[in-house]
Amino acid sequence: MEILIYHRNKKAESLIQFLTESHYGPCTHITNSLIETIEFIIDHGSIHLVIAESTSENEKLIKFMTNLKTSIPLFLIFTDENEARSVPEQKGVYTLSLKETQHQLIQVIKDLFSNQIANSENEKFCKINADLLASMSNLQCDVFIKLSDHKYVKLFKGGTVFSKDDIEKLIQSKKVRNLYLHCDDLKVFIDCYYKDLMTDLNNHTADEDQLFKTISRTNDLIHELSHKIGFSSDIQALAKASVSITLKMIGTHPKISKALAQSLVKGQNYISNHSLMLANIACAIAAKMDWPSNTTFHKLVLASLFHDFTLSDPQLAKVATLEDLNKIAENKSSETYKEIHSHPLKSAELLRGMKEIPGDVDFLVFQHHERPDGSGFPKGLRSHQIVALSAVFIFAHDMVEEILTLKLEFNLEQFLIKNANTYNSGVFKKIWNIMADRN
Repeated sequence: MEILIYHRNKKAESLIQFLTESHYGPCTHITNSLIETIEFIIDHGSIHLVIAESTSENEKLIKFMTNLKTSIPLFLIFTDENEARSVPEQKGVYTLSLKETQHQLIQVIKDLFSNQIANSENEKFCKINADLLASMSNLQCDVFIKLSDHKYVKLFKGGTVFSKDDIEKLIQSKKVRNLYLHCDDLKVFIDCYYKDLMTDLNNHTADEDQLFKTISRTNDLIHELSHKIGFSSDIQALAKASVSITLKMIGTHPKISKALAQSLVKGQNYISNHSLMLANIACAIAAKMDWPSNTTFHKLVLASLFHDFTLSDPQLAKVATLEDLNKIAENKSSETYKEIHSHPLKSAELLRGMKEIPGDVDFLVFQHHERPDGSGFPKGLRSHQIVALSAVFIFAHDMVEEILTLKLEFNLEQFLIKNANTYNSGVFKKIWNIMADRN
């Protein structure tokens, strides 16, 4: 946000500069004459707004900006009512009294530029969970805090090593959940975080809670970064490391009872919680069906962590059935409906673009909202059209939805009884029988 100020009253100039810079940071340029103001506008193409004194002299400024056919708004600040009445109404020209300026100037700017400013600033900064930053061992880049939609203030200067205690004190004293990095520093940040992930992967003493937190933070981070800068090779490397750590947490002999015991919500992001539960339970079901190969587990974990990956809002992942989706259509925009309906296909396409992953993972992701009776989406497939491992994934997905709904009240036997008619054909029936077997 670049603002040009030309006001001969120095107190008024100082007030305007203070108001704008307190909201938008160092953003103002001061000129001392009409000629200098006009020359500055000509020479600097990045000016968003001009604020000037309301005088007869500045009618020349209005005429100049009109002839220039610029879209830059002009604010005229007047000191008496006669000056205000003398300014003809024109598009892009706004008048305020000096008294009104203190209370209304920033709000009027926000109304004019809200989308432009927010989008511009958001393109420059990327949100990072504060707990994640606290967990990192040696990050050397600028860290910012967001004070408003348009203002970011540097907390830690680049090249200064901040400690875990520094961030934790900030989290505890200020209740800060997110901090921000400049997008130019994301490459450095990702490289540093990847090294920490490799350390966690090779740490043989890490307990399950530590691994859960690491995976949850990493998945939140991957989701945030990929929506910001795309699913680049660096982010894909983080994704593969997250899968490896998840496989380490699950182990080679996962049990249904253990998976259910671990199924309490532990994190803040719905997609991360949902995905980790799904990985645990899907692998436990596969093991119970005597499909405990490393490749099978790898496919199920990949599908679990990234099946909802292209959804922009984690809350949209709560839509599980076509019936739920149709209810969404009544209350949400058509774009939201399309995003949810198409996300299995888009997430499958995203995984196809990853190198060195086992085949058929895209089938699991593409089919995860299908139903045995054909009432699912996006294709309305029936049980005989759904591949066997997808059936395991769908069954586990339904369990996770029930767990997240009922939490501690979830009961496996009641879940099986409730869905006996749903899972009465093909591989689904086999899964139901094996899950119902108490031996």
